[in-house]
Amino acid sequence: MSPNFGSTTAIDAGIPSYIFAEKLVRIDSALWRLAIEASNRVLVDYVTKLTKGGPQSGITKPVRTRIWKEITDVYEIFLVGYCGRDLSSNSLSTVALEADESLEMTILETLGDIVLKLPIDTPVDVVQRLVSTLDRCASRTCSLPVETLEMMPPHYSRFSLTCLQKLFSLSSYFNEINWNMTRFEVNKISIMVLMTRCEYILSWFLTDEKGLALVLRFKHNPVCYFLMNQLVDLIVPQLSMSFKH
Repeated sequence: MSPNFGSTTAIDAGIPSYIFAEKLVRIDSALWRLAIEASNRVLVDYVTKLTKGGPQSGITKPVRTRIWKEITDVYEIFLVGYCGRDLSSNSLSTVALEADESLEMTILETLGDIVLKLPIDTPVDVVQRLVSTLDRCASRTCSLPVETLEMMPPHYSRFSLTCLQKLFSLSSYFNEINWNMTRFEVNKISIMVLMTRCEYILSWFLTDEKGLALVLRFKHNPVCYFLMNQLVDLIVPQLSMSFKH
C-alpha cells in the first residue's frame, strides 16, 4: 500500500489527491476495508518472516529502510488522518461503522503489539515516527473542551484511550524473554513521549485555579482519567517502598 493510495481515482474524478490523504473524501468503504485488511496481513507476514529469517530477510538494508518508511507513511495517514474520527451516522450503515471500528483496532494492535515489539532492525527515525503517531492519536481528546468531547461518539475516545494504553505497554518491561535492541529503543522513546504527555496534563493542576472544574474535566475525558490512574499506580508503590526504607 502506498501513501498515494487512491490518487488515480482522485485524478479521474477531478479531485486533488491530497484530499484523500487528509481523508476529507470517503472512497468505497467495502473496497477500502478489503485493501486495508489485505495490507495488514501482508505486513504481519513480512514482519514475522523477518524475525524468523525467512526469504524476506535477504532484502538489503537500504531496501528494508525504504520499505519501513513507506509503512510509516501509511500508518501516519491511516491512524492520524482517518481512525477514531467522528463520522456522520448518515454516511455509513451501523454494520459498516462497526466493521470500520473493528478494523481500526486491528491495525492499532498490529502496530503496538507486533511491529513495535518484534526483534527487527527498524530504523530509529522510523520508530520515533511510529511512536509519535500513537501519541498524536492518544492526545486528540486531551485538549478538547468538555462540551465538545461529550458530543463525540464513544469510539472517538475509545480509540484515543487505546493508543495511550499501547504507549504505556511499550514503555513497560516485564522481564520479557524476547527483549531486544529494537524493543529497547521503542521503550526509551515511548517513555520520553509519555513524560511529555504527563507533563502537559499535570500542568493543568498548576494553571487551573478551579480544582473542581479540572476534576470534572478528567471525569469526562477517559484518556486523561486513564493517564492519572496509571500515574497513581506508578507513584504510590514507589512512595510505599520509600517509607519502608
